Amino acid sequence: MAAFGEGAGRGTRDPNMLTLLSLNLLLLAFFILLASISRFEEERVRSVIDSVQVAFGGAADPSSGSAAVAAAESLAIRTVQEEIRALAERSIPLTRVERTGVGEIRIDLPVDALFRPGEARVNPAQTPFLQRLTAMLAGGPASLRYEIDVTQADIGDRPIEVARAGAVVRALAGAGAPAEGLSAGTGPGDPGWVRLVIRFIEGDRPRRLFDDSVG
Repeated sequence: MAAFGEGAGRGTRDPNMLTLLSLNLLLLAFFILLASISRFEEERVRSVIDSVQVAFGGAADPSSGSAAVAAAESLAIRTVQEEIRALAERSIPLTRVERTGVGEIRIDLPVDALFRPGEARVNPAQTPFLQRLTAMLAGGPASLRYEIDVTQADIGDRPIEVARAGAVVRALAGAGAPAEGLSAGTGPGDPGWVRLVIRFIEGDRPRRLFDDSVG
């Protein structure tokens, strides 16, 4: 009987440990949910992280708090990227969307959908798409800003490609995108497409100015 009692004692588990683990998992899930559906400020995120760490592990570790903020920002960026992908594919047929990195997305838009034949002015029918696009970008992490590079293939002595890239930039600025984060130009590629490369970057980096004289 003594041996049986000793074995039973070694096999017991503290029920409080399971409760504490479940509570930690619930807090983690709640934090991830908040980060995915709302904009947030870095100081508020750090405050929440510090409170949780003090409650369950003593003093807060600043480095772990920064890592959690970065992870939350990454999650928010991926959410915006997926929203942009769905918007572009739904609004303009044949649009090609590719996420080229955690903070970068590339959108190839057919020229025929953006412009009328022979014109360098953006088709007014695409204004709602550009407005929704800039609204989605504005909903990204508050600690980051975004830049958009607009390019069309250069196939020789045809200034209309440069004019069209500039027209898209002006249309984006008119839809609410910050002009200091926009650029236009030409490069290699298929002339039947206009490429938008959107990058989320830290807000304190130097900003490029768009020259409104282009196009």
